[in-house]
Amino acid sequence: MIVKAMADMPQEGTIYSTILEHIQKRHSDYPQGNLTTYLGELQSEDRGAILRFDENSGFYSFSNPFYRAYSQIMKTKPVVQPKLKFKSGKEFQRTVQQLLAATQDYHDAKLRSTTKTDDITKP
Repeated sequence: MIVKAMADMPQEGTIYSTILEHIQKRHSDYPQGNLTTYLGELQSEDRGAILRFDENSGFYSFSNPFYRAYSQIMKTKPVVQPKLKFKSGKEFQRTVQQLLAATQDYHDAKLRSTTKTDDITKP
């Protein structure tokens, strides 16, 4: 719920009360203590440090903009809904990194395929 709520927030993040209000719009019985606990966990290395907290602004935000983008994509309803469930923040982080690597590989392959092969000397 927290990651979904954060995906709806501005990229620079938001304050605790806004996150809680957003979650409680859909889940009116969501306890404030759960938000406190799980915001802390989502900042920990054990959970992949998906979120961060800026003490100066009081804002919570994604630690990497790709995490936010991936979270937003996962909220959309494609024609075929993938059944992705993450057991941990590290698993989520690994999946995002794999997607980024696959995207880079695709672009690299596309670039290689557009290079000229006419430079081969004909007999």
